[in-house]
Amino acid sequence: MLCFCFRQKSQVYNEAGKLRRIHNLIFVPGFEVAEKVSKELLKRGCNLSADGRPIVGLSSRNLLELILSIDERTMLIPCHVWTPHFGVYGSKSGYDSLEEAFGDLSKYVYGIETGISSDPEMNWRIPELANRSILSFSDAHSPANMIREATVFDLEKPTYASIRQAIMRKGGKVNKIEYTIEFYPEEGKYHFSGHRNCKVSISPEELPSKGKICSVCHREFTEGVAPRIEQLAGAEFAKDYKEIISDSGIKWYTDQTGNHPPYVKLVRLSQVIAAGLGVTVGSQKVPVAYSKLCPVIDSEINILLRTPLQEIEKAVGSRIAQTLDRVRSGKVEVDPGYDGLYGKDRIYTYVKRRTAAFFILEDVFIENRTNLEGFLQSPDELEKSVMEACESRYKGISAKVRTAIIRSVIFILLTKLAFAFVVEGTYERIVYGHIIISSIIINTTIPPLLMVIVSLFIRTPGVENSRLILKYINQLLYQDNPQLGDRISMTIKQEKNPTFHIVFNVLWVISFVLSFGGMILVLSKLNFNPISQFIFLFFLAIVSFLSYRISLTAHVYRVGEKQGLGTLLVDFFFMPVIRVGRKLTQSISQVNIFLYLFDFLIEAPFKLMFAFFDQWFYFLHAKTEELE
Repeated sequence: MLCFCFRQKSQVYNEAGKLRRIHNLIFVPGFEVAEKVSKELLKRGCNLSADGRPIVGLSSRNLLELILSIDERTMLIPCHVWTPHFGVYGSKSGYDSLEEAFGDLSKYVYGIETGISSDPEMNWRIPELANRSILSFSDAHSPANMIREATVFDLEKPTYASIRQAIMRKGGKVNKIEYTIEFYPEEGKYHFSGHRNCKVSISPEELPSKGKICSVCHREFTEGVAPRIEQLAGAEFAKDYKEIISDSGIKWYTDQTGNHPPYVKLVRLSQVIAAGLGVTVGSQKVPVAYSKLCPVIDSEINILLRTPLQEIEKAVGSRIAQTLDRVRSGKVEVDPGYDGLYGKDRIYTYVKRRTAAFFILEDVFIENRTNLEGFLQSPDELEKSVMEACESRYKGISAKVRTAIIRSVIFILLTKLAFAFVVEGTYERIVYGHIIISSIIINTTIPPLLMVIVSLFIRTPGVENSRLILKYINQLLYQDNPQLGDRISMTIKQEKNPTFHIVFNVLWVISFVLSFGGMILVLSKLNFNPISQFIFLFFLAIVSFLSYRISLTAHVYRVGEKQGLGTLLVDFFFMPVIRVGRKLTQSISQVNIFLYLFDFLIEAPFKLMFAFFDQWFYFLHAKTEELE
């Protein structure tokens, strides 16, 4: 059994008049050495109980010196080395070289970890990394993303000593790094420079002409990984790597000098499935398809790299198999991430909005596959089949929307009751000496009632939408040059007009003030105390965001979306509330203690209750079928 430990440390310290914030990985051969390292760090006042990454006040060099003095077999690997704020090469708090960071002990730094905003070919350009290992790891605090990046070893025996030899590049042909699996670096949060609030991103090629100062807010950009590499790189980018397509259709990136192992760019299997089905990763369809592949066929990594596409298609359909083929061959176009925003697959985003006609066409072809040629020669039969396929799809979506609304209403009502009496009731008894029943009733009923009201306006597409899909299908089948809406185009980014940006930001602030200010005013008139107001707005924002997400589900097959004056007015007043709801749902998942209370003490029992009733309904349905 292979047993060794490694832990990521967050180091915060001052050196040479600059605040340094560096993340390093410590590798030790076993628990006994790990305990010794922990004790020595505690003696030096290090905070090892910090959530996620223990905080260490030692410099990078002194930390390396300490662990080597405890056991010479230990290793230190700088992680996500190019991240602006926490990488050893980072532009904000890092160094220009490993020697600057580790001094006389830099020779004991045997490798670096790329992070998701860079890949090996970018690191091959750094002269001091020529004889060091380029590693890739996945963060343990994101279990769903564990396969996103990995280092594959070829070892004589699966031991710590063998892995250490491979990283030190002293294992010869016996213990070595075979290859690494990489995230698309453009999807990383800091690939380009820019400002997310100003919606401005700058590529390395644009920096010399446009500079490092934002034209909108006139502050310095958050520098990205790509331009930082340009600053420190020695070799030309195009001379260091070569792309090779294997027999299985996988694009491999190889070091032409032969100094480093090859690597492959992949995405998580759940993302492949979601893209193939035209849904989000959070859709219930994704785990259903995932369970048909893993572990039934093979492990996730083998499915992504080795499983024949024919087996994938047989298990989960052609769309997922085709998407995997696209990922394997490197046909992924990404709008690079910047200033903390993840990059986005540009072509997938464009295509996703135009998939309804293709989904319906697939249903029609499957339904009429026995006489497809004759069927396509009859416009009436085609129209009838398309309308029936649309109706079937709409009914499926309607059922999902109803289920989502019912569950959301029950969940919000019950959690709201708990908050009302535990938090609001306690506050009112302490401050006022009694519970204000009227505010409790209003605060408890309004959020679920709002979701019910919103649900009345959520409509799945109708006949008009089906006729538009029929029009698109006719274009696809019978026109020489079909076009479903505007073509995608790659345009040169234009400078944003600072005046317009200021005006739009002012309008955005006004919409926030009118939305939340108006609600606070009304709640004050109804004698809501500050705690009750906060909880009311908190739940209202989350309900608004959930309602918006449900409406997106209802419109998944809608084409030719129209926007009238009423929609614009609703967006002006409610979009701030929806945006706050989105931010809250994201923030809750990052606050561990709140997540624990919310999930385990409140949400989990209701999830269990819903699961019980789901299984009970399935059981009753099975018993009913036995009577037929």
